[in-house]
Amino acid sequence: MDNASDIDQLVDEASAGSMSRLAFITRALALGLSTSAVATLLGDVEGPISAFAAKAKGNISFSSWGSPDEQTTINKVLDVFHRRYPSITVTPRLASWTDYWPKYNADVAAHSTADVQFLTLVPGYAQKGALYELRGLLKKHNKQLPKGYTQAQLELFEYKKGLFGVPRDNDTKVIFYNKKLLSQAGVKAPKSSWTYDDLRALARKLTIRQGDRVVQYGYAFETGQWDLYIWQHGAELFDSDQTPHKLTFDNASAAAGIQFMANLINKDKVTPAASQIVDSTNIGPLFAGGQLAMAFGNHALVPSFTSTPGLSWGVVGMPHFKGHKTVNVAGGAGYTISRWTKNINASLQFWEFITGSTASLIFAGGNDIVPNNPKALHSKQWLSKPYNKVFTQQTKLGHDFPSFPQWSDVSNAVAAALDKAWTGESTAREALHAAVGPAEKALKG
Repeated sequence: MDNASDIDQLVDEASAGSMSRLAFITRALALGLSTSAVATLLGDVEGPISAFAAKAKGNISFSSWGSPDEQTTINKVLDVFHRRYPSITVTPRLASWTDYWPKYNADVAAHSTADVQFLTLVPGYAQKGALYELRGLLKKHNKQLPKGYTQAQLELFEYKKGLFGVPRDNDTKVIFYNKKLLSQAGVKAPKSSWTYDDLRALARKLTIRQGDRVVQYGYAFETGQWDLYIWQHGAELFDSDQTPHKLTFDNASAAAGIQFMANLINKDKVTPAASQIVDSTNIGPLFAGGQLAMAFGNHALVPSFTSTPGLSWGVVGMPHFKGHKTVNVAGGAGYTISRWTKNINASLQFWEFITGSTASLIFAGGNDIVPNNPKALHSKQWLSKPYNKVFTQQTKLGHDFPSFPQWSDVSNAVAAALDKAWTGESTAREALHAAVGPAEKALKG
């Protein structure tokens, strides 16, 4: 039977109600169909839209950050939504991570945020009254919360027992390495059991200088992920990540984690200047351009690396400090609805779509994210790519993320104090001690 006949048979079986949506998606992808084609066929299989969706009309907006590759995937999701629900027009507000937040916070102050939003630090914005409480909203419209989320995943989106969002992905971190540059240096690829001392030694061998100028860096990490380096060295930030009463990071163990990373910049000089590595904006291009041998980052970097001609790369899990376990980042961002939307029906319909399986399928196919759903993380489709196996393994090692309203302000206070540690103007212990006062003030709100 040719491919067209296989597709027709698949649609007939699904339309007759003889298979689940997941089974349909799996079989359709096995036939070689693109994610957008599968999503289009799902419209035929699912039949007429609901009575609620038929009443939902008008214009709404959607805001999200993302790399250029991720923004391309987001636009694919919007295209499929428009085909399924032509009476609703969604205008995207897309930006890079760095550019997203000043605009979003200004919109919060003006009560003019996008109707549906991709958002992190949700409890803080829920406290400001910027978001709809979802359980009550869904109940009012006879709808149910999407299934598959664990309580731990939902905690990041809760405030005073209310739920204000649901997760899209996990912000799992890995180390990417350039196979060609490692081969030229005569070193082997790191193994999953490696330590930070191993990373440091490898970074030294992979750093190339011409006089005083570095032409190839051995490693680059994100200074903005300072909390991870504290967790990895066995310390905690607070007495509780959900309901903190005191800070617990002003100690030698937390400082040792930060100091080790700062030394890579200022002592070993195997990492770019702190101003260049706040986030992945510069790290990704340096790695893709062959000027960086090992790069810390998340799945958002994968599309760029896979599309770079001649770039041969691999992935390994996070290293650990001797005497401490391997720790990664748990949780990620998710979807919310603005409390100030003027079209709640259209907003809810779009929110329901973008949190559903069709949109999740498109995002997974775009290769930009690590899915939050455990079933997706262990599916054959996801694990068919070797590097995704590493992401799945590392996701299990995630540390619970702070989920209280003042976290954003506390984080900013600590990050500002740590600037001097990253530039070598002070030690990590001095910087963390200096952060206590501003962080305690932020914690008290």
